[in-house]
Amino acid sequence: MRHSFIFIIHLSVLLGLQAQSDTSKLAIGQWRTHLPLRTGRFVTQSSEKVYYAAEQSILVINKTDFELEEISRVHGLSNTQAKLLAYVPGSKTLLVVYENSVIDLVPEEGPIFTLNQITNFSNFVGDKIVHGISVEDAENVFICGNYGLSRLNLNKREFSFSTFTGLDVFGAVVFNGFIYAATEGGIYRVALTEPNPQNFSNWNF
Repeated sequence: MRHSFIFIIHLSVLLGLQAQSDTSKLAIGQWRTHLPLRTGRFVTQSSEKVYYAAEQSILVINKTDFELEEISRVHGLSNTQAKLLAYVPGSKTLLVVYENSVIDLVPEEGPIFTLNQITNFSNFVGDKIVHGISVEDAENVFICGNYGLSRLNLNKREFSFSTFTGLDVFGAVVFNGFIYAATEGGIYRVALTEPNPQNFSNWNF
């Protein structure tokens, strides 16, 4: 709790200094976006940066010199209202999951890539809600939601599989050759060698 309070104090000071600095750099006739940053929704980090999800943008704080960078729809994000963030060091990619379950892949270099597949799933009736992101390795993550579980390859920018469980899934991990999924009904697993993991009947309780 103390660390969270200190972070908020530091962030408030940084934002105040940044606002003054930005104003002084503007020339006559230039415009700059001013998006609300006071309400934080999620925080994650890499070895060099802190990523802070505000209501309409992502604030990036350099740990070395505390330089601030803001990423918003102006810079290529597909949505506002970011719900979850996860940084994958092996791929040097920030995952941004929005309230509507759209996902943005934000690499350290290169354009932002948007994935709408979860929102467009026809196998699940109703709103799709993402509960969490579990990092598997340098290039794969699990997306856990009320519809089931998806495995996303960051390098290929595609889902290797999605299984519709009929149960909310809150987390996933790979251990000893199996994928384990923590659901509201208990823990299920499937072998990594299973050719059809999208069929939930192949998973064991």
